[in-house]
Amino acid sequence: GLDYSENFIRAANFLKDKGKLPYEIKVTGDICTSAMAEISSEIDRERLSFEVADAHNLPTELSNFDVVLAANLLCRMHNPRQLLARFPDLVKPGGQLILTTPHTWMDTFTTRENWLGATPKSGQPLETIKNELASSFSLTDCKDMPFLIREHARKFQWSVAQATLWRRL
Repeated sequence: GLDYSENFIRAANFLKDKGKLPYEIKVTGDICTSAMAEISSEIDRERLSFEVADAHNLPTELSNFDVVLAANLLCRMHNPRQLLARFPDLVKPGGQLILTTPHTWMDTFTTRENWLGATPKSGQPLETIKNELASSFSLTDCKDMPFLIREHARKFQWSVAQATLWRRL
């Protein structure tokens, strides 16, 4: 697993090593309740590895994977086409690429000229992504994937990511 957040990777590695990670859930204001994240005993934790990495500059030794998942990442990158161009090296022929994105294009993350579609002139993001991946991938499925982000007991963010499954040619 790769993520830009050192905190996420630190937590993932702690879970890998210990199998459990205590954390707190905000109820309201400064009131919290304790909880425990646990890895199922059916998972071989020795096979897991987590590293901090920037999706704009992935290590060249990363390649030839059976499956690559890029979840809710594209619309948070300053140059998402750079990652799209890297996918053919990351996924081996016959392998799968799973992309999820809510297409929340905002200038604070990605300048408008780097958006993948999402403007009246450029059209829908999925068509832009299809064009970018066409020489190396075939789209095999597309579904809406709702997700909920809990801020506290009475406030949630509900979003819908577009989940796409691609087969490497």
